[in-house]
Amino acid sequence: NNSRCGTGTVVLSATVAEGVTVDWYSLSSGGTIMSGGTGTTSFTTPSISSTTSYYAQARFIASGCLSVTRTEVVATVNPLPTITASATATSVSYGTASTTLAYTAVTNNPTTYSISWNSTPSNSFAVVTNQNLSGSPISIAIPSGTNAGTYTGNLTVTNGIGCTSTNRTFTLTVNTVPLTISGISAE
Repeated sequence: NNSRCGTGTVVLSATVAEGVTVDWYSLSSGGTIMSGGTGTTSFTTPSISSTTSYYAQARFIASGCLSVTRTEVVATVNPLPTITASATATSVSYGTASTTLAYTAVTNNPTTYSISWNSTPSNSFAVVTNQNLSGSPISIAIPSGTNAGTYTGNLTVTNGIGCTSTNRTFTLTVNTVPLTISGISAE
């Protein structure tokens, strides 16, 4: 038995005695050997999107004799967690120390989040890795001296079994501080 996160292939293996090999099937009896599943103790499934059973049948190499039964080997596909996050973090003025990114829904039990930042425009935002996802909104630290501009972040969430979502891109805008001029009088 083996598993993966999301759609794709799964590598399955069987342990047999010396002089024995394995043929892989999609049925518990009858049917034909799977493509790539002839005479190998390690079998890569086709791309699958849900948990699927395969069946290993032992075969003596010298005689070609087969085992009476096939052994079920399960390829488990764990669903990816998801998050529905806002496309933009709350805009802030230059010099503000933090902002928030709201989200409304999660699926498949994410427990942590990570944020990476695009390098353009140049910035010193810190990469956030596997922080506890406790509730909306997510707080985002803004480094001191961050120039006015729009920055792009990439949010992922991970669940307790280690499956990570696809990237959710969002933007964060730091606005310039409005100038106020005082002490000038007309004469």
